[in-house]
This record gives sequence, C-alpha cells and structure tokens, in this order.
Amino acid sequence: MKKFFKELFKNIFGWHILSFAGILFIAYLIQDSSYFIIRYLLLLIIVILSISYFALSNYYKLDRKNDKNKPALAIRSIVSTFLWIVILAWIQILLSSFNISLDKQIKEIYFLLLAYSLIFSLLAIMIGIKLRTLLVLMIVFLPILLLLGAFDIKWWALVTGFITLWNFINSEDFLTYLRGGKKLENIPKELKYKWSINKFVIYIFTFLFYFSLIISSFFEKKSPCSFEEYLSNGATRVYSMLFLVVSMIILFSILFGYYYLLNQKKEEGRVAKFLLNTGKKIGLDKFNSTIQLYVKAKKGELK
Repeated sequence: MKKFFKELFKNIFGWHILSFAGILFIAYLIQDSSYFIIRYLLLLIIVILSISYFALSNYYKLDRKNDKNKPALAIRSIVSTFLWIVILAWIQILLSSFNISLDKQIKEIYFLLLAYSLIFSLLAIMIGIKLRTLLVLMIVFLPILLLLGAFDIKWWALVTGFITLWNFINSEDFLTYLRGGKKLENIPKELKYKWSINKFVIYIFTFLFYFSLIISSFFEKKSPCSFEEYLSNGATRVYSMLFLVVSMIILFSILFGYYYLLNQKKEEGRVAKFLLNTGKKIGLDKFNSTIQLYVKAKKGELK
C-alpha cells in the first residue's frame, strides 16, 4: 500500500498540490483589504503553478487503459478543473482593477462547461478511452447539454430509440448492411472489442443521465419559462450527474481496493484491516468468487 500511495503522489504531482493548498491557506488568512496586493500576488503564483501543472500533466502522460493509473488520472482531472476555477478568480480580480466585471451568465456557463468536461473526463478515465475520442464525445453531446434544462423524463422513448440505433451500429448486422448484404465470416477481435466498449459507454451514460434527472428534479425550477431558467435547470442536472460520476468513482475505488486486499497474501496495515472487516460485515466477500472468475476470463485462464 505504501508503494501504491508513493507512486500515486508522484503521478499526481503531489508537491504542486500541496503548494496550491499552502498558498490558498495563506491567502485565506489574509482577509484585510490592505493586503490586496499580497493576495493578488499569491493568486498570480497559483496561476503560474497551474500552468506548470497543466504542462506536466501533458508531458508526463499516463496510459488510460492501465487500471493502476486510473486513480492518478481521476485526481489530475479534478485538480485541473479546480485550477481553472482559480484562474477565473484571478481574471476577475484583474478585470476589477480596471472597473470591469464579468457577467453572471458568462460565469454560470463557464462553470457549467467545466462540470460538463469533468464528467466526460472522469467517464473516459473509468472506461479507458483516448482523449481524441473524449473530445469527439464532448462536441457531439454539447447540444444535449444545452437542451438538458428542457428535457423531460417523459421523453424516455427518444433515448431508448437512440440506444437501439447505437446498438445496431455496433453490431454484425450493421457490418452486413455496409457490405451490401454480404456477411463477414471472421469478424476481427479488435472490432468486437470496440463494439463492447461503445455499448458499455452508452449504457453507463444512460444510467447516469436518468439517475441525474431523478436527483435534480428535487432542486429544479418548476415550469421554467425563460432561457435563464432552462439554463439553470440544465446546470442543476449537470451538477447532479457530476455528483453521481464522482460518487461512482469513489465507490468503485473502494471496492477495487477491498477485493485487491482480499486476494493478497501479505500482512495488512490498520486501514487495510478496517476495510477488510467492514467488507466482510456487509457481505462483500461473498462476491469474490464471481469476481475471480471474471479476472481469470480476462487473463484467458478459463477453459
């Protein structure tokens, strides 16, 4: 476990994050308006460190298909989103010195797009797709983001129809259609794998989409009648989806850690023993045999 956390600290550029936290803590303590210049300079240092963090993340890339890299990639994505918020705060302070203020709607759209990009970034990390694919997905689903505020859960048939079409495109039937009715005898394994990923992505997205609609329905404005109100409802739904994505990542991280420790023969520390005891009490150990079957199937050890 120590080796894991040491490697994680290195991959997320932990000293940068600790520097951010330290500077922000100092800036929080200096609330007096007479220290405005010092606070501004501290924020400027964070902006410079942010640019450095973005550069390091881009230079020291991690394999998104490697499960061991996913916690570090998720933390990088969350930290980067937070840093973009800090950069906006610095821009606001800079503009205020020239008596210029950002419009409230611009800031709402900015935060909405940040949450939107974070959702897809975390989903891409969980599934293991490339950044290019992520960018295409974000562009494709951007109109959906703008319509989220007007979407009614009664429109489920539209989503169901899209899933049916998507599954047809990712199937042997569509391949036969493209070949003019000629069936391909030996379908490449890479294509079958791509189909399985595409179907898994759409199932996950649909689950999160509907679940976020249920959660956000408790906080939305009823009967919206203006663009601002639809945008507000859309933002509520996006933040609900972001909450679900982060919750899923935390849950799966804990489950992954539990089953990893459960199948290790080494001595555990206090945290590991606590996790193992808690998992046993709620019955998680009963699913270990099923998970081991999937692990063996993945390695090709099943006959």
